[in-house]
Amino acid sequence: MQAFPIRTLTETDIDGIVEATGGVRAHLDADLRGEVGADYVLGATVIELKLLDEEGFDKPERQAKLAALFRGTQPNRPVVVLDEELLSASEQREYRNTIEQPVKSVVTKAKKQLVQTRSEKPETSGSVLWIFNNGYTALDHDMLEALAANRIRQDTSNIDGVIVSGCYYHSDGYDSVFLWPCS
Repeated sequence: MQAFPIRTLTETDIDGIVEATGGVRAHLDADLRGEVGADYVLGATVIELKLLDEEGFDKPERQAKLAALFRGTQPNRPVVVLDEELLSASEQREYRNTIEQPVKSVVTKAKKQLVQTRSEKPETSGSVLWIFNNGYTALDHDMLEALAANRIRQDTSNIDGVIVSGCYYHSDGYDSVFLWPCS
């Protein structure tokens, strides 16, 4: 069965959502600025949107790490299932560290952007990171939510809240369902 094409959301799509709730672009001159700032201001809150567009398991380095980690769990199998329950506690930590790299990257970038915009807009009092999963299909919503919360707790005190959302398509070849969770 061919994959069902889903048009990924863009920042322009999210602009309409933020504007409908009374928010505005944080920097109308974003393309001309030397310092990269956050995307939106809604009330007294600065929001940075990060779209996860790439499949995290497509990276050769990440594939090699995962292959090494799971190779021993299912020897002599033509297909290896990436089930973290098959791993020891230390291997589970290594697994999560490996799959969270794209999330770690967006948290690090967002932190800097939120700090920059907050310094330019002293009337703001909160910072929110909004992670939208467009393409990291190997992560379900609950796992992405857990990885994002963990990274924010470990990396920064400059992010006051996080929104995790995305579009997920599931099919068994007969029944299909689209999920659009947002938490």
